[in-house]
Amino acid sequence: MAVGVDVDERNRIIGDNLRKYRLLKGMTQDELAVGLCSVSQLSKIENGKTYLKRTMLKQMADRLGVPLERLESGDAILEELKELLQVSRDYHTARNIPKALEQLEQVIKLADDFGYLQVLVDAIHDKCFILLYENKAHAEVIKLAGHILSRELFQSVSQKMWTLLILGEAYDFSGDQQAAFDCYLRADQEYEFLERDGDHSKLLYKVLSGLTKFHSLMGNNRASLRYAEKAEREAISTNTHLFRIRAFYLKAIPLRLLGEEEKAEQIYLEALQEANGNSLLLDVAIISNNLGEIYQERGEFGRALEYFQRSYNVFSLMEAGLYLYMPLMHLAEVAFLHHEHDKCLDYLREIFQLCEQAGVSSYRERAGALRFLAKLKFEQGEVQSFEELMLEAVQIYHQHNVLDEAYEISVELAEYYSQTDSVRSVQLYKQAVEYNKTLKSMRR
Repeated sequence: MAVGVDVDERNRIIGDNLRKYRLLKGMTQDELAVGLCSVSQLSKIENGKTYLKRTMLKQMADRLGVPLERLESGDAILEELKELLQVSRDYHTARNIPKALEQLEQVIKLADDFGYLQVLVDAIHDKCFILLYENKAHAEVIKLAGHILSRELFQSVSQKMWTLLILGEAYDFSGDQQAAFDCYLRADQEYEFLERDGDHSKLLYKVLSGLTKFHSLMGNNRASLRYAEKAEREAISTNTHLFRIRAFYLKAIPLRLLGEEEKAEQIYLEALQEANGNSLLLDVAIISNNLGEIYQERGEFGRALEYFQRSYNVFSLMEAGLYLYMPLMHLAEVAFLHHEHDKCLDYLREIFQLCEQAGVSSYRERAGALRFLAKLKFEQGEVQSFEELMLEAVQIYHQHNVLDEAYEISVELAEYYSQTDSVRSVQLYKQAVEYNKTLKSMRR
């Protein structure tokens, strides 16, 4: 017992801990008291009304199977929950996923039973992270994160923001891009209410970098650049080397889309040098792919192929799954431009194989590959295949609210059908107008 704790406070703490651990172990007062004291005396002890000698407290601790010091602690159950939570994180770090989840289930149950909501939410967050990134169980994560928000279990604004980020990631994995974007926007709106104590730079970086990505996907390039610049400032505050590098080259994406190609190229070259020097393989592969895109647009195909191949090789070395889509698609494009149709088809087959392995989260990559395959089939004179593939692609984009791509294909198909099927052409133009209205409302 800590120095300075008076007798009444000692009695209250010990009584509270005895009752909690007795209930936790499923013991009755009779079972704990037998041979040590009367039930009425134990009831007084648990209510903090009487002093308990340390020798008897030790006997009760042994019977409960907990250290004596735990019963003397200010909040023994809370300390134990925090220790169990750390153990689960250690298991996760050691890649023992089943044990990590087992420990988390124990923490979640105990925290819920005893009303420790902050630990409960932290444990659910950890569980969501494992389910999403290790098990790809996005539906379960959507349910868990939604449960936290609907019951308002979060104990701080930062916990609410982390929950929204987790929910947004899960929606992104599931294919509902609009719902994901909404979650990030909601998290950003909570910023002004964020508690001032503590370091929230990592949280804010995650929100800002996510919004950079989603605004870019939605075609809001100026908004994307604003968030990228904010993310870079926040990344510096995190004092995390990896975040700083990623935030630095993140802003090159909207810069390039806004016509600042040379600035984007310079950022990528500097970032690539730093990523190489720090053996950041994932970043080396991403930056190499993005540089290849710049050189491809300039018509410098030899240089572009060099960077695309490098990106592909590094992603392959890392077994990076859907990340391979980016260089593979660009390699297919260069092959198509040089009329190497067989090589182009080989790259597309590899993309479809990746999508098959990744499941529903690969919807965007699958639709992109279908659209490109349609282009190849049209070039080869297979008109019916072209139509079927394009319609399949637009259906995927529509289903997952990827409205910019759905709009583009609808217009392309409407123009195509205007030569042969005026009714279908009008339907597709109407559909394109609806997509465009929705996009404009989102970009206000």
